[in-house]
Amino acid sequence: MLSSVIECRDYLAYRVIEEFIYKISINSLIFSLQLRSHL
Repeated sequence: MLSSVIECRDYLAYRVIEEFIYKISINSLIFSLQLRSHL
């Protein structure tokens, strides 16, 4: 029982971190495109 709870928690943490990295990379991509269009 406890092991499945830990697995679930690790999975959720992994998903949150993945989402976070994804958003940061998208934001930096948009930011660099905006910089390029201003030049």
